[in-house]
Amino acid sequence: MREDAQLAVRAIRQPVSPTDNPAQFFDQLAYEKGRAVLGMFEYWMGPEPFRRGVIAYLQAHAQGNAVAGDLWAALSREAGRELDRPMSTFLDQPGIPLVSAELLPNHQVRLSQQRYLRHGAWAPAANWEIPVVLKYPDGDSLRTQELLLSQPSQVCTLATSTQPAWVHPNAGERGYYRWQVPPAMLVYLAGHAPTLLSARERVGLIDQLAALLEGGQLDAQTYLQALEGFADDPQPEVLLALVAALGAIGENFAAESAALEAPFASYVRRMLAPALERYGLVRDPAEAEIVSLLRPKLIERLGIKGQDARVSAFADSLAQAYGRDPAAVDPALAGAALRVAAARGDRARFEEFRGRFEAAVLPVERAHYLDALGRFADAQAVEAVLEYVLKGPLRPQEYLEVPFTLADRTPRNRDRIFAWMQEHYAAIAGHIAPEHAAYLPWLADGASPARLEAAQQFFSDPARAPAGTGKELEKVAEQVHLRLELRAREGQAVSAYLDAAK
Repeated sequence: MREDAQLAVRAIRQPVSPTDNPAQFFDQLAYEKGRAVLGMFEYWMGPEPFRRGVIAYLQAHAQGNAVAGDLWAALSREAGRELDRPMSTFLDQPGIPLVSAELLPNHQVRLSQQRYLRHGAWAPAANWEIPVVLKYPDGDSLRTQELLLSQPSQVCTLATSTQPAWVHPNAGERGYYRWQVPPAMLVYLAGHAPTLLSARERVGLIDQLAALLEGGQLDAQTYLQALEGFADDPQPEVLLALVAALGAIGENFAAESAALEAPFASYVRRMLAPALERYGLVRDPAEAEIVSLLRPKLIERLGIKGQDARVSAFADSLAQAYGRDPAAVDPALAGAALRVAAARGDRARFEEFRGRFEAAVLPVERAHYLDALGRFADAQAVEAVLEYVLKGPLRPQEYLEVPFTLADRTPRNRDRIFAWMQEHYAAIAGHIAPEHAAYLPWLADGASPARLEAAQQFFSDPARAPAGTGKELEKVAEQVHLRLELRAREGQAVSAYLDAAK
């Protein structure tokens, strides 16, 4: 959804020319958006009719050829409604819709749609045919109601005998669209989320809050206050979404800023430490698997961005134990422990991890140490890492992982990493396929106009611009400009909130 909010985004289905970069068609839009759109229509028509339609399609075209319309026709017959046109609005045009819901008197709700964009961006008007499922209270119970939003604005009468106090425009969070409700209703939903919304809907709400902030429909103070209500959520899935939200806050506001490092670390500790205290640093044999997936995320975020001394010491001890005997460490925690240890490590620790990377026998051990090599923040260690990328025994598929991880996870080193890429472009491009070299402009990501300008000048040389480079550079430029706009608009409020919350 975040990628689909960019102006430079493509549609899922579009013509391919011989000059296109094929790697750019095997991306999140093809896989994740494609899956989400199919899932939305499955939820709308019901899983059993969807299943019957897929089976009928497979049987009708077994050992033969088919086109997309054949699948939509089979699904339409089972659904009892035409799906070709609604599906095409999601497959054949770029972007993602924003559905707004406003309660009216007499049990009615007005729904409207527009293309969702980050604040400050503009694109021509677009229209989708959106399978919307509403959730709202009906007395003491909760009710859902579906409709197809095909017009820019429609009014729907809710099947209830009482005037509802709120409406959730994406019941089950199965719809592939952003949504918004009036600010007071949004605050109410966030404040009562555990009792009104399912775990999946709460995960979706956390993501919607961030999207509304980035889109300019929500201010930073309201956003940060709303997030605080999820810190003690009882569901690990919701806490995983909270961890991701804190990562986005750090990237959008605190990255490359020394002044915000300590206040943001304090905020991370306050938001996540209670969850780690609740679940513990080590696995309980009786715990749910989702808790075992959450714990390493908590340890990594608290140990690196949260600067939690106790968590960092624990991660260091696990990293040392893993170096002595990988089998002695909980596999779920090994990667997180190595990442935390690397983030706090110096040149000597880099040499230790480099040696263990080269000596690793099992692929999982090699992958853990490779990932850790991209987490060093120490300046001398970073120089050693970059030199190792050029001269070390990295496999072709591993070559770009380290510098891209460094740029993503150690924002203050981005200028150095980009300069390194410029200095050694020929050597780097010689180690990788041309279609992968098209992604090198992403090393200029962040919030630096000077670095972006340098990237635009550097990649203007056709010798440094294999097919697809221009498209990626366009995406990077849009991302940088929108992040700068977000910081200019909300950065002062975020800084004040973090300072006050210390």
